[in-house]
Amino acid sequence: MFLTACRIGFDPQANPTEAVDASEPDAGDVDALVASCGTSYVPLPNVSGAYRVISTQARWVDAEAVCEADNAHLVVVNSSQEDAAVRANVIGNVWIGASDRITEGTFVVVTGGGTIYSNWQVNIPSNVAEDCVHLRGDGFWEDGDCNVSFASICECDGLPAVAGAF
Repeated sequence: MFLTACRIGFDPQANPTEAVDASEPDAGDVDALVASCGTSYVPLPNVSGAYRVISTQARWVDAEAVCEADNAHLVVVNSSQEDAAVRANVIGNVWIGASDRITEGTFVVVTGGGTIYSNWQVNIPSNVAEDCVHLRGDGFWEDGDCNVSFASICECDGLPAVAGAF
């Protein structure tokens, strides 16, 4: 039997230090983000935004709905720093906010648009019937069956999920 687990909660940081791109919402105000998404969201070191691990396993679309109920979305990993911060706080397979459900081979993120950053292993993505992206236990991304249940990680960054984009 394969078990997926997540570290419950994160170590809150008193003052995130990463500069925020002026074209993005002011995610540097973590207190405001936590107020909009809930106190279970906490910052991670060296990245903006606040995050919540959902250890209850769910299908990809259901995991996204849980995040949206918090005024958040499945994490959209935009940099190697964010990828490392997320990986350091989860164990096992975890849904993230990217898929090619609309057009096979064209991965988009839940906040709209294509992926900016990716961490695919060689020869992945490769499966036509596997459209939803998860972070594997070894740190690489993989496209998987959207109906498989994994833990997930939500991101509160002031950006909404874009209905119909994914």
